[in-house]
Amino acid sequence: MLARILTIAAIAASLLLAACRIDAIVPVKLSDIEKAETLKQPIEVTTRLLLTFTSRNWCEDMGASLVVSLKGSGLNMAPVSCIQDQGSTDWHGELRLPIQITSSRGNAENGDLTSLVVKSGAENPKKLSVMAHLDAGRLKAAQERLLNLPAAQGNEDARIFDLSITFMIKNDLTSSATLNFDAAMAGIENALEVPAGGVRAVTVSQTGLEKLLKEQSAEIFSFGGIAQ
Repeated sequence: MLARILTIAAIAASLLLAACRIDAIVPVKLSDIEKAETLKQPIEVTTRLLLTFTSRNWCEDMGASLVVSLKGSGLNMAPVSCIQDQGSTDWHGELRLPIQITSSRGNAENGDLTSLVVKSGAENPKKLSVMAHLDAGRLKAAQERLLNLPAAQGNEDARIFDLSITFMIKNDLTSSATLNFDAAMAGIENALEVPAGGVRAVTVSQTGLEKLLKEQSAEIFSFGGIAQ
């Protein structure tokens, strides 16, 4: 069974692909955040990894190799498509990565590549923080295996990637909610008001990506419940 992300991470798994652009789209519902903390049970969501490669070989071979290299406990990544962009030499692929949203007080499974963890505030239990976690060591080991593939030999592009991580945060609660972000992670310094039924796309900054890879854990956002 984010958590196979954030954390996000689906996210981080994307870093292993070479000579391509990766856009990781992580859907997050505020009701799932509340449920994970209240019920102390993991909530599974599916992260989409949208990939743009410079060649068909990279799209087919590297995409499939990524799935094989990262197989193991806590991961169920599935390839969806690999098609050529009309009027371009680029190839587009898609992988889907189930991840878990879990409570920091719950019983999350060991071995997850990436996950989103919900933590209630010590002074204000109604405040919920969403943390992204990833297993950087596991990613590094998979990267080494990929770089040893025949297609990567003598190819300097094999070490080039362009990564983007975007959280699609949906307020499916009955009233508006106020979201707070770490300015370094998302480049958003002010609180973000999201009306009931509204969706906000928040992209992690380059500084935020570097922090997540280095520390293997970072807060994405927090909210204090339903706004009055």
